[in-house]
Amino acid sequence: MSFVPAAVCAVRSGTAGSSAPNSALPLTGLPRAFARLTLATDDHESGDAPSRIFAAITAHPGLVSGERRHDVAIMGTGAGDWASKAGAEAMQAIAVRSRGIGIVVKIAD
Repeated sequence: MSFVPAAVCAVRSGTAGSSAPNSALPLTGLPRAFARLTLATDDHESGDAPSRIFAAITAHPGLVSGERRHDVAIMGTGAGDWASKAGAEAMQAIAVRSRGIGIVVKIAD
């Protein structure tokens, strides 16, 4: 989520086992990042990027992770109010626009 300032989320860069570049941030930073997606107005740091990203995700949920994935079901249930993205290591993030919140669930195994 490159539009979230590093000072807010303590974003760090690295590589995964496949040598693909990745961004890493503390688990507390991810809900903040998803809450930023709920912004309906421009802000001085990100402009209209959060609103545009939220609109793109909710308009095309099948492009987020695939048509038969639970992100599509979650976003369908939210009827345009929820943006959802599953991640590696049993992580699920949801932005709820009507509440202005980001929710992240991480299962520790």
